[in-house]
Amino acid sequence: MHSSAHKPHKANQAAWEAMRWLRRSKRRVGLEHFRLLRRLGSKDIGNVYICQIRNPMVGCRSAFMP
Repeated sequence: MHSSAHKPHKANQAAWEAMRWLRRSKRRVGLEHFRLLRRLGSKDIGNVYICQIRNPMVGCRSAFMP
């Protein structure tokens, strides 16, 4: 079930635009393109982090990835 507080990415959000720009400029998006901001938690199969695109497109400085 989806909660009403969680909304998917919208095409006009800064983070989504930065990701589209990154995918167009580089054929493969990898971990090196992101800066880890904070670890949210971990379980037996991995960790969850909040991250930011390292070099966001010009004019899009707040390109955070939730």
